[in-house]
Amino acid sequence: MGCLPLPLAFALGAGIGYLADGQSGALWGALAGALLGLLASAGAVAYLRGRR
Repeated sequence: MGCLPLPLAFALGAGIGYLADGQSGALWGALAGALLGLLASAGAVAYLRGRR
């Protein structure tokens, strides 16, 4: 459950980037989505473990 934001943000970022600027935008959007998903996953795991 903690890693779920990573693929969701990755795919969403790639889709939005593709709509904005084609293949180049999809690459940058996927990178931004992966970073955002990684941060969200770390936050979710920390929250579930009780470290707020």
